[in-house]
Amino acid sequence: MANRNPNRKGLMPAWKPGQSGNPSGRPRTKPISDRYVYIAEEKLPAHIQKKLKLGAGATYGDAIALRTFQVSGCP
Repeated sequence: MANRNPNRKGLMPAWKPGQSGNPSGRPRTKPISDRYVYIAEEKLPAHIQKKLKLGAGATYGDAIALRTFQVSGCP
C-alpha cells in the first residue's frame, strides 16, 4: 500500500502514549458566558417589570425565563 501522505514519513507522534494533547484541559467558562451571567442578574427597570407583571426585584434572567415559557406554549 502506498504512503498516502509522503510528507509525514519519519515524523514522531504529536505526544507520547498516555500523555494528554491538552494538559490544561478545556476552560471552565468563556468570557461571554460570564457576561451573560452578569447581565441576567441585573435588575429590570420598573417599566419592564410592570409590563411583564413581574414583582419588584425581578431580573433580566427572570424576564428571559418567563418569555421562554410563554413562547413555548406553557401556561
